[in-house]
Amino acid sequence: MKNPFSPSFGSVPDNFIDRQLLAQETIRKIQEGDKLYQTSLIYGQRGSGKTALMTEIAKALSQHADWLVVNLILESDLILSILSQLQNQINQKN
Repeated sequence: MKNPFSPSFGSVPDNFIDRQLLAQETIRKIQEGDKLYQTSLIYGQRGSGKTALMTEIAKALSQHADWLVVNLILESDLILSILSQLQNQINQKN
């Protein structure tokens, strides 16, 4: 089978997966799952759209009142960054 991944920007491979449908399905499964023990993994080749997909999912989930979305930023103090983002979001929702 020929590799469907093309590193050429702007070209759509023959086997193209509509990211919006994938994002909607992922969001639905995240919301209906047992959130306490749920872990999700998105993986793929470089340039295949993982970050774009996660951004779309995070944006959609952040619109729900019962979700807080935190973007992990590789800083010297990751925990402090997470806590700061959570505190800002809680303050904005109140």
